Amino acid sequence: MKKILCGILCASAGVALAVESTVATIDVIGITSSLKNVVVAVPGLDLAGGDLAISNLVKTAGLTVGDKLFAFDGTNYKAWVLNSNRKWDECVEAGQDCEGTGTLAAGTPASSMTMGVGKGIWLHRQNTSGTFYVYGAQTSKTSTVGTGVTLVGNPRTAPAAPSSITGLATGDKISLPTSGSLTHYNYSSAKNQWWHGGEYVDFPTIDAGTGFWYTPSDASGRTINW
Repeated sequence: MKKILCGILCASAGVALAVESTVATIDVIGITSSLKNVVVAVPGLDLAGGDLAISNLVKTAGLTVGDKLFAFDGTNYKAWVLNSNRKWDECVEAGQDCEGTGTLAAGTPASSMTMGVGKGIWLHRQNTSGTFYVYGAQTSKTSTVGTGVTLVGNPRTAPAAPSSITGLATGDKISLPTSGSLTHYNYSSAKNQWWHGGEYVDFPTIDAGTGFWYTPSDASGRTINW
């Protein structure tokens, strides 16, 4: 993890110098994974204090032309592909998505699509060697789960498990990407633990900047505090 202190200084052009400064601390998280498909967490805000644009989430220097991002809005996927100019293009061609399946929603520019802290997005990579980076301005670290299956992630700069989950209920499920499959954990309020691999265990530690699927057992949302 590296932290970069970003200052924006605005000065008047007159004889008397008036300076107004705004300072934000940026978290930069390096992610090393052998998975082709990685759930990447949104670690913070943009410099203006709003939700982070997809175009500013993943540092493209660590990626390969043709890599793709997939965001799930609860119903549809939106997708972008990295072009030769290191920019994210809408992944829609002739009414179909970039995979030719026709299952994606209409294209949205990566600069217009924003996501809140603690949300998750799929990164599909062609080259799984090396490290890639995500970054965002520091803020409180929470993930919001919708009423259905939601991609969320650990927005902290170190591996962590949630400190608490508001609304946690028996039957809640988390699904972590592994090589070629998903690893599932199911919550039991009677045990206050998660059933996995034939035993009850604590919530697994999630690597910094990575994430998982969260499926609530009812129609209520959840708030994950990191």
